[in-house]
Amino acid sequence: MLNRQKIAESHYLFNGKVLVEDMNHLLGTNIKNGEIDMIGSWILSQEIDVTSNEALVYNEFEFIVKELDGRHIQTIEVVNRQYSLSSTK
Repeated sequence: MLNRQKIAESHYLFNGKVLVEDMNHLLGTNIKNGEIDMIGSWILSQEIDVTSNEALVYNEFEFIVKELDGRHIQTIEVVNRQYSLSSTK
């Protein structure tokens, strides 16, 4: 998979190795990464039991783990929930 794939407006698939700072820049998120540099590692650091299709909500974004390889997150779906809700009205 490429680093990212746009599915729709404010709806993406990301490789788990995408840098947090790149995601912050692209989506306007404000993820505080400290010493963690990849988005997959950041999700693992959030103290959730990560399984396939597990979702993590952070501000207006939903991060859904789509593909795992052991304890490594391969693919993440990211949806801006505010955009999704406003576009369905």
